[in-house]
Amino acid sequence: MIRGISILSRGAETVAGIAERPIESVHLAPGSVLERDQTLLARDFASSRFGIWACPAYTDSYRDYPYNELMILMSGRVEIEDLEGAVVTFGPGDAFIMHQGFAGTWRQFEPMVKYYLIYP
Repeated sequence: MIRGISILSRGAETVAGIAERPIESVHLAPGSVLERDQTLLARDFASSRFGIWACPAYTDSYRDYPYNELMILMSGRVEIEDLEGAVVTFGPGDAFIMHQGFAGTWRQFEPMVKYYLIYP
């Protein structure tokens, strides 16, 4: 596990790992429709910001990442390495949190598009 990173989703394989359960609805026959649902993040979002971000390949180092950021990659690939040398790579469909205070290196190998949520 890399220090300062929480992996929330690994694309389609994440959904496959969530147990199915019947949708509870007064309009459907019991058990007729199955859903997969997993809460990934529950926080107070009063001072948060959500958006989309695009950037060409680059590398950056962080000593104290300034905020908590949920990232959902739509395209591109990034390798993140903490100060202890642990490395994790993310690509399209992956979701993860870069925690406030993270220290390490961001290596983005190609242009990237991501959705982000910055929160306290």
